[in-house]
Amino acid sequence: MGVSPMPNYEGTAVGEMDVAKKWDELDLSNRDEVKRYIHECGRLLMPVSNTHKVATEDISVHIGGKSVTFSKGTIIYIPMLLAGTDKNADVGGCPFQFDHSRKNVVDAPMIFHSAGNETNGRIYAQEKT
Repeated sequence: MGVSPMPNYEGTAVGEMDVAKKWDELDLSNRDEVKRYIHECGRLLMPVSNTHKVATEDISVHIGGKSVTFSKGTIIYIPMLLAGTDKNADVGGCPFQFDHSRKNVVDAPMIFHSAGNETNGRIYAQEKT
C-alpha cells in the first residue's frame, strides 16, 4: 500500500488512515505482529477485490432485502472487497478502523494472495503447527 491511500468508504475516515506510519511503528522482529498487519491491510484493501461467476441455472437470491433473479448465463460480479467491511461480519470492532490486533484477522481472513506458506514465503512464512 505504501503511499497509496486506502479507499474512502462513504461515511468513514478510512481514506485518511496512514498505514505506512503504522508499519513504521511495528516491531519487525515480531513475525506475528507483521503477519497481523499484512492481513489487516488486506482486509481493507484486498489484492483481489472482486471476482465473477456465470450462473449455470436460473437463481434467485436476496440482496439488500430484495429478491433478485439471475437468468442462466448471467455474469454475476462478486465484490469480495466488501466482505472485510461488512458491519454484520464478526471482524472484532469497527470494520472501518485499522486495527491489526483485532480478533480473527489472521484466523478467518478474506484476503487472497500468493503469500502465506513455507513453500513460497514471498512475504512471510506461516509457523509450522
